[in-house]
Amino acid sequence: MPEMHRGVIREFLKKCRAEARQAALEFEEEPPPDERDLDAIFNRLNEAYFNGKVEAQVEWGKNVKTPNRRSFSFGSYDAGRKLIRIHPRLRQDFVPVFVLELTVYHEMCHQAFPPVKRNGQWQTHHKEFKAKEREYKNYREAMHWEKKHWVQLMAPVEE
Repeated sequence: MPEMHRGVIREFLKKCRAEARQAALEFEEEPPPDERDLDAIFNRLNEAYFNGKVEAQVEWGKNVKTPNRRSFSFGSYDAGRKLIRIHPRLRQDFVPVFVLELTVYHEMCHQAFPPVKRNGQWQTHHKEFKAKEREYKNYREAMHWEKKHWVQLMAPVEE
């Protein structure tokens, strides 16, 4: 790709990041530092939505240097290890706390509502799972933000 195009793309992504940061600020004030702490988020959500019954560890995934793709998993849940991993792209300042919370909450739902076998096929995101997921107080806002700002999330992470 010609250097001229790279510069244009870099400027576009920088502008998109700035717009995403502004959108997050308009929705909520910058949270206190501990509100981005995964353990604090997990504990808060566990008490509020699961009566403290979800038992899992939560951690940031590794920031692996891979070529940019068209998508990535925001998080994952390992049932055998009871481990929730959150993608480091969600650590970026422009990502609102409610998006991070929804991701942790979604992974917690995997433990609370494990896969079920229906019509001979395993369903991970079955209707009970989806109903619980929609109970998160900022579900609609987080989904809207994700759809609107996916380009910024896919951009190379600035370090």
